[in-house]
Amino acid sequence: MQANIHPKYVECTVVCGCGSTFKTRSTKERIAVEICSACHPFYTGKEKLLDTAGMVDRFKKKYEKVEGAVAAKKKQEEDARKAKIAEQAKKIDDERKRKDEDRKKKSVERDAWVQRQQEVAAKKQADAEQAAIAEATRADAAASSAAAAATSAPVAAPEGEAPKA
Repeated sequence: MQANIHPKYVECTVVCGCGSTFKTRSTKERIAVEICSACHPFYTGKEKLLDTAGMVDRFKKKYEKVEGAVAAKKKQEEDARKAKIAEQAKKIDDERKRKDEDRKKKSVERDAWVQRQQEVAAKKQADAEQAAIAEATRADAAASSAAAAATSAPVAAPEGEAPKA
């Protein structure tokens, strides 16, 4: 082997993010790691988040912002949907009220027409009754005058016949 080409190996202390340390040999005197066999979920069987650089906290903050925005967007969409439903319900109610008013108006018009027809029929009947009474009165008057004329003046009978009574 050639001399002076290999690095110098010294006793090294490995420090983990969980706080445990162990000794080994390396070219550096101190090595910092985020995870070791004492805290790795594969060895411990437990899930544990190590956040030495604050990345998990940054992710959580970012996710909370997104989650808040999503919740606000969902709330806004829900409010818009409710407003649209309320508007449609109002339109339906207005249409129903308008139709009811039209129905009532037509009913009133129909009742007025029926009443006018009944009045016209009653007037025609009254006129017919008056005409019948007038006709009966004229007929009675004509019959009375004919009877009076027949009884008031004797009709001259031809000779040889008796007068008719």
